[in-house]
Amino acid sequence: MDLQAVIAELNELATRLAATDDEVEAARIRRRQEELRTAAAAVDAAARRPELERELAQLERRLETLDESHIRSRASGGFLKGALWGDYEFPRDAEELNSQIDDANDRDRIEERVAVLRQRLGLPKAD
Repeated sequence: MDLQAVIAELNELATRLAATDDEVEAARIRRRQEELRTAAAAVDAAARRPELERELAQLERRLETLDESHIRSRASGGFLKGALWGDYEFPRDAEELNSQIDDANDRDRIEERVAVLRQRLGLPKAD
Protein backbone atom coordinates (compact mmCIF):
# COMPACT_ATOMS: atom_id res chain seq x y z
CA MET A 1 0.00 0.00 0.00
CA ASP A 2 1.35 3.41 -0.99
CA LEU A 3 1.17 6.01 1.78
CA GLN A 4 0.72 8.86 -0.70
CA ALA A 5 -2.36 7.14 -2.14
CA VAL A 6 -3.73 6.58 1.36
CA ILE A 7 -3.26 10.25 2.22
CA ALA A 8 -4.95 11.30 -1.01
CA GLU A 9 -7.91 9.01 -0.34
CA LEU A 10 -8.17 10.22 3.27
CA ASN A 11 -8.28 13.82 2.03
CA GLU A 12 -10.96 12.93 -0.52
CA LEU A 13 -13.00 11.14 2.16
CA ALA A 14 -12.73 14.12 4.50
CA THR A 15 -14.09 16.36 1.74
CA ARG A 16 -16.94 13.93 1.03
CA LEU A 17 -17.73 13.62 4.73
CA ALA A 18 -17.95 17.38 5.12
CA ALA A 19 -20.28 17.60 2.13
CA THR A 20 -22.71 14.81 3.00
CA ASP A 21 -25.88 15.05 5.04
CA ASP A 22 -26.62 11.34 4.70
CA GLU A 23 -25.85 9.57 8.00
CA VAL A 24 -25.45 6.17 6.34
CA GLU A 25 -22.94 7.58 3.86
CA ALA A 26 -21.15 9.43 6.68
CA ALA A 27 -20.85 6.19 8.68
CA ARG A 28 -19.50 4.38 5.61
CA ILE A 29 -16.92 7.14 5.06
CA ARG A 30 -15.83 7.06 8.72
CA ARG A 31 -15.36 3.26 8.57
CA ARG A 32 -13.25 3.59 5.43
CA GLN A 33 -11.19 6.35 7.05
CA GLU A 34 -10.51 4.09 10.03
CA GLU A 35 -9.52 1.21 7.73
CA LEU A 36 -7.10 3.48 5.88
CA ARG A 37 -5.59 4.86 9.08
CA THR A 38 -5.03 1.34 10.40
CA ALA A 39 -3.44 0.22 7.13
CA ALA A 40 -1.25 3.33 7.00
CA ALA A 41 -0.06 2.74 10.57
CA ALA A 42 0.85 -0.85 9.70
CA VAL A 43 2.77 0.25 6.59
CA ASP A 44 4.57 2.94 8.57
CA ALA A 45 5.48 0.50 11.35
CA ALA A 46 6.78 -2.02 8.80
CA ALA A 47 8.89 0.64 7.10
CA ARG A 48 10.28 1.82 10.43
CA ARG A 49 10.74 -1.66 11.93
CA PRO A 50 14.55 -1.79 11.53
CA GLU A 51 14.88 1.65 13.12
CA LEU A 52 12.58 0.70 15.99
CA GLU A 53 14.41 -2.60 16.53
CA ARG A 54 17.76 -0.76 16.73
CA GLU A 55 16.34 1.70 19.25
CA LEU A 56 14.89 -1.16 21.31
CA ALA A 57 18.23 -3.00 21.34
CA GLN A 58 20.06 0.16 22.46
CA LEU A 59 17.58 0.80 25.26
CA GLU A 60 17.72 -2.81 26.45
CA ARG A 61 21.54 -2.59 26.56
CA ARG A 62 21.22 0.63 28.59
CA LEU A 63 18.93 -1.15 31.06
CA GLU A 64 21.51 -3.94 31.41
CA THR A 65 24.19 -1.31 32.12
CA LEU A 66 21.98 0.29 34.76
CA ASP A 67 21.38 -3.14 36.33
CA GLU A 68 25.11 -3.85 36.47
CA SER A 69 25.82 -0.42 37.95
CA HIS A 70 23.12 -0.91 40.59
CA ILE A 71 24.48 -4.35 41.54
CA ARG A 72 28.03 -2.98 41.90
CA SER A 73 26.78 -0.08 44.01
CA ARG A 74 24.83 -2.38 46.34
CA ALA A 75 27.76 -4.79 46.64
CA SER A 76 30.07 -1.99 47.75
CA GLY A 77 27.56 -0.76 50.29
CA GLY A 78 27.14 2.58 48.55
CA PHE A 79 25.96 5.74 50.24
CA LEU A 80 24.03 4.13 53.09
CA LYS A 81 26.98 2.09 54.35
CA GLY A 82 29.18 5.19 54.43
CA ALA A 83 26.55 7.19 56.28
CA LEU A 84 26.03 4.44 58.85
CA TRP A 85 29.72 3.93 59.56
CA GLY A 86 30.52 7.64 59.70
CA ASP A 87 32.86 7.76 56.73
CA TYR A 88 30.46 9.80 54.65
CA GLU A 89 32.33 12.14 52.33
CA PHE A 90 29.86 14.74 51.15
CA PRO A 91 30.93 15.55 47.57
CA ARG A 92 31.74 12.03 46.42
CA ASP A 93 28.87 10.28 48.13
CA ALA A 94 26.32 13.00 47.34
CA GLU A 95 27.31 12.76 43.69
CA GLU A 96 26.99 9.00 43.86
CA LEU A 97 23.54 9.31 45.43
CA ASN A 98 22.47 11.82 42.77
CA SER A 99 23.81 9.47 40.12
CA GLN A 100 21.74 6.62 41.57
CA ILE A 101 18.64 8.83 41.57
CA ASP A 102 19.32 9.85 37.96
CA ASP A 103 19.77 6.19 37.04
CA ALA A 104 16.43 5.31 38.64
CA ASN A 105 14.71 8.10 36.71
CA ASP A 106 16.44 6.97 33.50
CA ARG A 107 15.34 3.41 34.19
CA ASP A 108 11.68 4.45 34.51
CA ARG A 109 11.81 6.49 31.30
CA ILE A 110 13.64 3.75 29.40
CA GLU A 111 11.29 1.01 30.62
CA GLU A 112 8.29 3.05 29.43
CA ARG A 113 9.85 3.53 25.99
CA VAL A 114 10.82 -0.16 25.78
CA ALA A 115 7.21 -1.13 26.52
CA VAL A 116 5.94 1.18 23.75
CA LEU A 117 8.48 -0.13 21.23
CA ARG A 118 7.76 -3.77 22.08
CA GLN A 119 4.04 -3.12 21.60
CA ARG A 120 4.58 -1.34 18.26
CA LEU A 121 6.79 -4.19 17.06
CA GLY A 122 4.27 -6.81 18.16
CA LEU A 123 6.67 -8.33 20.69
CA PRO A 124 5.67 -9.72 24.09
CA LYS A 125 6.09 -7.55 27.17
CA ALA A 126 9.50 -7.64 28.81
CA ASP A 127 9.80 -9.46 32.14
